[in-house]
Amino acid sequence: QKLWVVVVLYLNMDGSSRKNKWLEQKKNIRNFLIGSYGGGDSQKIASSLLQIPINPKETEYLKQHLTDLKTESLLQSLYFIESYNNVLEDKKIAKISEELPDVSINEWDWTHVLHVSGCLEGKMNLMFHGWLLHDEIYKDDRLGCTKWPLIGLFQNCGINPASKDEDTFDGNINQSTVINKVRPADQHTHYVEEYIDLDGFLMDLSDFHFGSDMAQFVVDLSDNNDNNNNNLDFSYSWVVAIDSENKRGQISLLIMIHPGHEDNFNSFLLDLEKNLNSNNNNKQDEDEDKDEDNNDNDSNNDNNNNKESMNNYTSNVTFKQFISAFVEKFGSDDNQAFSHLSQFK
Repeated sequence: QKLWVVVVLYLNMDGSSRKNKWLEQKKNIRNFLIGSYGGGDSQKIASSLLQIPINPKETEYLKQHLTDLKTESLLQSLYFIESYNNVLEDKKIAKISEELPDVSINEWDWTHVLHVSGCLEGKMNLMFHGWLLHDEIYKDDRLGCTKWPLIGLFQNCGINPASKDEDTFDGNINQSTVINKVRPADQHTHYVEEYIDLDGFLMDLSDFHFGSDMAQFVVDLSDNNDNNNNNLDFSYSWVVAIDSENKRGQISLLIMIHPGHEDNFNSFLLDLEKNLNSNNNNKQDEDEDKDEDNNDNDSNNDNNNNKESMNNYTSNVTFKQFISAFVEKFGSDDNQAFSHLSQFK
């Protein structure tokens, strides 16, 4: 569990107790994780198979789709906060700002991510701790922090709420996610002092622990691609998280690979990278042929620059490239999941 705290919350475990500082990371990798909250050492984290940023401008359809999701999620946030403001103060569980959110999407800071994850058994949780709490803890040198983002599942296929949604607005908060709505979910971390005595040597294991049993969901593990020889069973949903206090939101396409199919997906991903490398090499050869009559030094410089960009390219597969290859490899015409994903090619 401590290892995953390092990965998610970017803690620097250098043995210096409270002086540990959160590692500075690029914004586009502060995505959520899939966990199964059990408290203490019984908490589990699903394997993260792929995370890449989405550029909304890759296609007009993608740009419009993300715009619609932003608009809908902000309107849902406005509706919930308006209703929750009417709850008596001593009945409220979620601690969220009473200020009504601005629904002008251009006034918000948005991140967009494709996240491919493995599955865990039974109920799972969406954990946005790294995205939400990194800056809060770092800037104030705090011992703990709690936030209540508004989280929801949109346009889901096989990723479902863990329980029935009931909008009673009496202060109680459903621990489950909901479909095409957003609801508050506790996301917290706290510092724990812990030491182990190893034959007189005191090892300091003090660090941040995180988790909460909210934003629950389950995955329908029934086969969804029986008619395809390149079988890959998966489920997906668009996941939205709204941090109204800081006017920022995250929209992610979550693809959950079913148990027993991770190796098949990893093989596909390796083949995709090889094909992209091959295409980039071919383009490099064509460029070199065109430059044969140029100065030798200039040619060498161009060659080195092309090699450098090729090496970076394999770890920066675009959303469109991934979706196109994914649908071509595993897709079937009569499958609901692929009919939706193919629109982003």
